[in-house]
Amino acid sequence: MELRFCDVTQWLSLADRRIPCDLVPYQVRDAADHVVTIVPFMTECRNLVILGGDWLPVREGGIMLLEQMVHTPGLYPDKAKNIRSHEGKWFANIGTITECPEDAILIGADGNYYHWLIIYLPRLLLARKYADISNLRIVVNKSLKSFERETLALLGVDGQLLPVGDDEVIRPRATLVPSLLVSNTVVHPVVPQLLQDAFPRRRISSCKRVYLSRQDARTRQLTNEAELTALLGRYGFERHVPASLSFQEQIDLCYGAEALVAVHGAAMTNLIFCPPAAQVFEIYTPHHQSTFMYMLSRLSKRKHHFVPARNAMFGKDGHPLHGNWEVDLDAMEAALKSNLK
Repeated sequence: MELRFCDVTQWLSLADRRIPCDLVPYQVRDAADHVVTIVPFMTECRNLVILGGDWLPVREGGIMLLEQMVHTPGLYPDKAKNIRSHEGKWFANIGTITECPEDAILIGADGNYYHWLIIYLPRLLLARKYADISNLRIVVNKSLKSFERETLALLGVDGQLLPVGDDEVIRPRATLVPSLLVSNTVVHPVVPQLLQDAFPRRRISSCKRVYLSRQDARTRQLTNEAELTALLGRYGFERHVPASLSFQEQIDLCYGAEALVAVHGAAMTNLIFCPPAAQVFEIYTPHHQSTFMYMLSRLSKRKHHFVPARNAMFGKDGHPLHGNWEVDLDAMEAALKSNLK
C-alpha cells in the first residue's frame, strides 16, 4: 500500500469523530534548544488499518499520521518495521489484514520500561480520562513483559487486551486513536500526574535514599559497582535491582525517596514517582549524554545531577551506551557532599 503522510490538522479534519480533550498544548525548548510542541488529541476512525510493531494508523487511501504517533518522527520511516521506501515513495508492508469485528483503542508497546510508562501507557490513561473505554479492545504488543501485565491488571483492563504481533496488520470496526504525549525528549507535564493518579503508593518504604543497580542488565553494568555501593552506603543509600521487584514495589520505593542514584537506563523512569524535592544523580558517559531522564526531572523542577563514568568497554557496534562503564567515584562523592545534608 502506498502511503500519503498527513499532519495533525489534516488527520483531525478526516476523523469520523473527535473526542473533546481539554489538555492544553505544551511548547518548550528541548535540551538541544529546539522548540517542541505537543498537542493532545483523540480521534475515532472507522475502517482504520493498524500496523503492528510501528503502531501507526492508516486510513483508506493510504493516509497515515506520523506526528504524535511515534516518539521521534524525524527517525521515521527509516526506523519503521513495516514501512519501506522505493523510488522516492513510501509503502506499508501489508500482506494479510486481520479483520476485528469489535471497536478498539490503539495503544501499542515494545517491551521497554521507559517506552511503556512514558510513550504508550499515557495514551490509555488519556483515553480513560476523556472517553468510555469499557467496551473497547486494547491493542497492545503480543509479548507483554511482566511490568506491562501488572500495570494493565492494576488498571483493571487486562481482560480487554487485543495483542498484535510486530508482523501483523489489523482492521478494527472502529478505532480510538489517542495521541502520544511525548515528542523526542519532551514529555507533556500531565504525564507524571496521570501515572501517579493511576498508580498510587500502596506501601510506605523505610528507604529514603535509593540506588538502582544495573548489574543484571546486558549493558551499562558498572565495573566498580562494589566500590560505588560502599561509597553510597556511607551516605545512607540502599541498593536495589529493579528487575527483581514488581512494578508496584519499584514505585513504592521511589514514592518515599529523598535521593535517587542510578545509571542511565529505563529503570530511571521511576523518578517520576519521587517527590518533587527528591534529588536525582544520573551516572552517564560523556561519549553520549542522553537527556530523557533530565527532561523528566525538569517537569517537576527536580534537581538532577550528572555524574560521569568512563567507558570501560564499548558495545560490539562501538556504541558507548552498549558497553560497560566505570563510574568516577570522586565525582560521585563530590556531588553527594555538595547536595545532600
